[in-house]
Amino acid sequence: MANYTSKTVKLSTIMGRAGFVRGFAEARRGVPFDPEAFASDDRQVWSYERGRLFGLIWSRPIKVGRRVDHEAQAAFAVALANGTIL
Repeated sequence: MANYTSKTVKLSTIMGRAGFVRGFAEARRGVPFDPEAFASDDRQVWSYERGRLFGLIWSRPIKVGRRVDHEAQAAFAVALANGTIL
């Protein structure tokens, strides 16, 4: 698509975003998808959706203290690589 530019970002950056953390937590609790979540910030919308998807396949916490867990990052990388999460 010509209307965006891409750049390389660390998995911990994606997984540490407020949208990802909220989406993950809501999916783990069974809260329905909120189509208005982060509606004014496309980056957070993508993070929210990815967090929700990851919450359906990862049952452990994604953070240890303030840091994203390395095992969670590895599992997220696998999910991205095999197309489970886009």
